[in-house]
Amino acid sequence: MNKAEITAVTWAALESIAKKQCRRDALAAGAEYDVGLRISGEVGETSCDFQAEAHVAVNHDGVRLASQAPPIPQLTAYLLGLLPKAKRENVLKTLPEIFAAADNRLPDVDAGLVDAAQQMLDRLRSKIQQHVHGSISVAYRMDEG
Repeated sequence: MNKAEITAVTWAALESIAKKQCRRDALAAGAEYDVGLRISGEVGETSCDFQAEAHVAVNHDGVRLASQAPPIPQLTAYLLGLLPKAKRENVLKTLPEIFAAADNRLPDVDAGLVDAAQQMLDRLRSKIQQHVHGSISVAYRMDEG
């Protein structure tokens, strides 16, 4: 195994572990950390050693606006509820069969009705405020041993 492969597999393993072990909630917003790392291991029977110095900066938390649509099952149920019971039951029974028979495509619908439905959906969208964690940036210098 060559050095490039050993380095690549080592960082691939560390990346996978880091994604699962990093807990963003444990980092203080606005904090900065200086980190010294010494990583040593074995890939097969070959040893590898890495050293790095890193500066980790955690940006401040914030709020962003996000667009939110109504839940599709609830909207569909509301619209189905406007139909007479027999028509509603027929749609619930036959539409999945029609969809499957048409290679998972919906039946053709009048373009004007599609446009009107899109306009209605646009009007049903709302803006909500979402709390977001500040991003994390890392500047580092690495020495391979």
